[in-house]
Amino acid sequence: MIKEIIMKNVKGTTTNQQLTGKDIIIGPNGVGKSTRIQVLGAALLGYVPGHGKAPGETFKHSSDQDVMTVGLSVNDFTFERNFERNVTRNKTTGKEDIKYSEKVSLSPSKGERTNTQKKSRIEQEVGSFPVMLDFNEFLGLSDSKRRDFIYGLSSAGSTWTKEKLDRHLNDSLLSMEIEVNNPDYYETLTESINEAINNFPNNYDFSDGLTAVIDWVDGQLSYYKKQKDDSEGAVRAFAEMKNKLNDTDRGLKQNKEELTQLRNKLMAVKEQYARDFEKKKAFDRKNERITELQQSIESLKNNQIEGTEQIEKQITELNQQVKEVPESKSASYEAKATELENQKQQNMNEAWTAKGKTQELAAKKASIEQTLNTINENKGVCVIQAQIACNKDFSKYLEHAQAKVDSLAASIKEFIEIGNEKIKLAENLGKLVKEWRQKAQQDNNNFREVVNHNQQITNKISLLKEQLNLIQKKKEQQASKLQDLNSELEKLQNESNEPIAPLDILERQQEALAKQIEELETKVTEQEKAKNQLATLKQSMLNYKKAEMKVNAFNSIKKELGAKGVQGLIVKEQLDPIKKDIEENLRAMGVEHEVFFQTTSDTGQEVFQFGWVNTGEQRNFDSLSTGQQIIFLIGFMITILERANPPLKVLAIDNIENLDPKNFYNVVKGLDQLSHKVDNIILAGVLSPISFDGWKVWQLEQTNEAGEMHESAS
Repeated sequence: MIKEIIMKNVKGTTTNQQLTGKDIIIGPNGVGKSTRIQVLGAALLGYVPGHGKAPGETFKHSSDQDVMTVGLSVNDFTFERNFERNVTRNKTTGKEDIKYSEKVSLSPSKGERTNTQKKSRIEQEVGSFPVMLDFNEFLGLSDSKRRDFIYGLSSAGSTWTKEKLDRHLNDSLLSMEIEVNNPDYYETLTESINEAINNFPNNYDFSDGLTAVIDWVDGQLSYYKKQKDDSEGAVRAFAEMKNKLNDTDRGLKQNKEELTQLRNKLMAVKEQYARDFEKKKAFDRKNERITELQQSIESLKNNQIEGTEQIEKQITELNQQVKEVPESKSASYEAKATELENQKQQNMNEAWTAKGKTQELAAKKASIEQTLNTINENKGVCVIQAQIACNKDFSKYLEHAQAKVDSLAASIKEFIEIGNEKIKLAENLGKLVKEWRQKAQQDNNNFREVVNHNQQITNKISLLKEQLNLIQKKKEQQASKLQDLNSELEKLQNESNEPIAPLDILERQQEALAKQIEELETKVTEQEKAKNQLATLKQSMLNYKKAEMKVNAFNSIKKELGAKGVQGLIVKEQLDPIKKDIEENLRAMGVEHEVFFQTTSDTGQEVFQFGWVNTGEQRNFDSLSTGQQIIFLIGFMITILERANPPLKVLAIDNIENLDPKNFYNVVKGLDQLSHKVDNIILAGVLSPISFDGWKVWQLEQTNEAGEMHESAS
């Protein structure tokens, strides 16, 4: 049961409307009675019944620019739907973009996170059954849609099954008359019924399964209608072509055989022509080659190669210019120079040794002389410290040292003389080395001059010999080529020529045969075309007949499944219990009229009308007064709610002021008796203050200029 309707910013109303299960909301126009009914619908369905279903359409009922909230508190479950208006501005263009959204909140939660999960939870808790809130939507449906709605309500209790449907189609559509008079159609109809039943899913209830079968039949019907139309056009087209054909397939076999013979004959002529053509080409090439050979032989004979006498004379003269190569003495001259060079180096080494010895003796002599000078300069004092007196006698040492100095001077002089002598000897030897090497160079130059002269002569002779060889080679090649040409010419002249048929005659034979073949091919093509078109025509007629039978079969099945068949039977099967339930509900409200349902018109057309019988006359619902429609509507809606059996059954009726006092009293008393069939009954209308036992009356009033509502309960 709904305990509270939650509304914020809905048509200027922000409040929580408490409910007791049997509630009457009264008050003047504009105080929010219909608003509460609309909020109830929006909370249950997500949109206001009778208006658009998009969040933007629902937000039109908001009195706030940003958000509107509707919700319900049902036993231990509460949920709210927040409809929000979001405005964003494009930074580039500055244009506003307005989007509307719906956000759902609920308590207590079972772990739902997304809006979709939360909406699914709401449907599980309270259901989603729009007709209970917007009966005008039901009234606006076509007759077939009303029938489908009642069919949907009643199918759950139907006795129909897949097997019963199979038996019904076979019993209704397959007759012995069809089997005897039209066995092909009987077979097609049987096949189509089986196919239709096979498209009834085993895990579907009967309502969904029947819908699946009808949808499949509609698809097959469209498919075979198209096939029939396509085949029908093809039959007409090929029939016209057949009338225009100049020939049929008569004599086609003989013409094909003749055509094969002509093609073979043409192939033989072409092969002979190709062979003789190649022979003619070979004969022409042979004659051309003989002419070429004769010309080449004549040209070779006329081409005289130069003689060799002048070249041989030049070679003889050059041989006479060759000089005798003298014996070379440069090696012995060079050896003598080397020997003298070694002696020179030996004397230089000895001169350097004498010089070194002279320097060594000079150093010793200078050291002794320095000592003598020191003794002579420091007589009577210490030679180490001049301030110390010393009377030591060095005369013997001075005599010895002076003798040593004189001896060293003599040795130095001797070594200087030896060094000078060795240097002079080395210089003389150097001059001799130079002289001997000049002799070696001169001898070598003389030898090289003769060798180079002879080499130049030899090179010239070699060139002349190469010319001799080349001339000789040319003569040999000319002789060899002349021999080869004569041999080839003799061979060609001795060859026999194969016989060659006249090519012009063979060409005329080919042209004649090709023309015969072309004419016969045209004839055979036309005959083949006629044969194929006749076969296609026959197949098209078979396809057309099959498609036509399929269309007729599926039309019969569709008709038998529809309102004049199975669906109609199911609805009629259930209408009597529905009729009795409505009549029971009407009697509770003091109305004793019999209820009627009409499913076919007087002309046999499919309709779905209802109403009650008054003084023996059927009064259609549309012809009842507003008050009578409300009473019928209450009885009808309670029946629908019972049969639809949503988790939450709510009967909400607006504009009950259209009932006169007597009928209003009877309705309230009747609803009191029927209240056990629903969870909530809500009546709303412009009524004066009233009071009924067991009912909560909510009186709404507008109390200030700001539009705030005030409600009081009694």
